[in-house]
Amino acid sequence: MAVADTNLVAAQAMAQKANCNAYSSHLGMATAEKLDAVLVCTPPNTHSDVCTDFIERRIAILCEKPLCKDVASARSMILAARSAGVMMTMASKFRYVEDVVKARQLVNSGAIGEVVLIENFFTSHVDMTQRWNSILKSPAAAF
Repeated sequence: MAVADTNLVAAQAMAQKANCNAYSSHLGMATAEKLDAVLVCTPPNTHSDVCTDFIERRIAILCEKPLCKDVASARSMILAARSAGVMMTMASKFRYVEDVVKARQLVNSGAIGEVVLIENFFTSHVDMTQRWNSILKSPAAAF
């Protein structure tokens, strides 16, 4: 286990809590450690580059959402992961939302029969353009 952050002090603080090594870059960590999988928790505009680096090293990835800021980058990442045989998925905080948990329990109980299709819609627009994770002021602040 290891942690990487461009802010080495932050990486060291987390690493101390987790009793592991700290690195100032994901590439440094990937080079020095034998990693089975990584959790990518960087701003979304860095996801494509960071994940691609791990895909090239054949390291499984759990990437926080959104996967990318544009469809082309997301498709490129998915195709690269498939081509390399690398497991990659996107985390979703909704798996623990009470309604989702109850829906899963209903499905698993068999109370509603065999489910053959589920569709989920979020029907309101949320402006994400000014959130902290939508704007990167400096490449060094990527982690």
